[in-house]
Amino acid sequence: VTAMGVGLDYNENLMLALAESGGGNYYFIEHPNMLASMVREELAIVTTVLAQNASLRLTPGDGVTVTDILGSGYERDGGRIIIPVGDIAANETKDFTVALTIPPGSGQRHIIAGTLVYDGPAPYGGPATFAASVRYSADVAEVERNRDIGLQAKADIARSAVKVEAAMQAMDNGDRAAAEQQLMEAKEVIASSPAATAGSTTTSAMRDQLGRIESYERTAKEETDTRRAKKSIQYDNYKVRKNR
Repeated sequence: VTAMGVGLDYNENLMLALAESGGGNYYFIEHPNMLASMVREELAIVTTVLAQNASLRLTPGDGVTVTDILGSGYERDGGRIIIPVGDIAANETKDFTVALTIPPGSGQRHIIAGTLVYDGPAPYGGPATFAASVRYSADVAEVERNRDIGLQAKADIARSAVKVEAAMQAMDNGDRAAAEQQLMEAKEVIASSPAATAGSTTTSAMRDQLGRIESYERTAKEETDTRRAKKSIQYDNYKVRKNR
């Protein structure tokens, strides 16, 4: 399900929820001349679909808890997590950031397994599956050597986007002070990330996200129409979450 909000007189929270639950896209169309390009974008996706009505099904390992899927809708089915993915087009990438609580331990631990299921024939001979595990270590230097900075950057950008979404909910409630606090915390997530100074590619991505949040702060303070401010910030933040 793709949801398009036209103008300023619509409920963006409802539109976002429809897109999230249906595994589709959400668009904020403030001006009619924006409609054609967004329809073309959707048609380009539809004509290259490889898998329809896809969902990602996650099963955590013993003692492991999935606490959140950052920036994405999901449902719990017993001990399993189901994330609606929607249609997947050729050369399309969809990222999901999964927050886990992993108990203390030693040695190796299986933490999660996943299966991508979808309608229609399997383009690559069967459903895609994966599994992940961790190895415990008390050696801080070893942990730092094995840190995946690219994944760290993606995770912290997702965490900051959750803070931005919380700021939008505060704006909905008429609490600008709380919104400003959430945006400040979003900046702190980026500024304190190990990926912020790790290298050219990740540093650039983190700098871009910091710049976006600072622009959100300016928009929230300077835009006199709260509806426009909230819709524009929320839509841009949605695109960050969806890697669009």
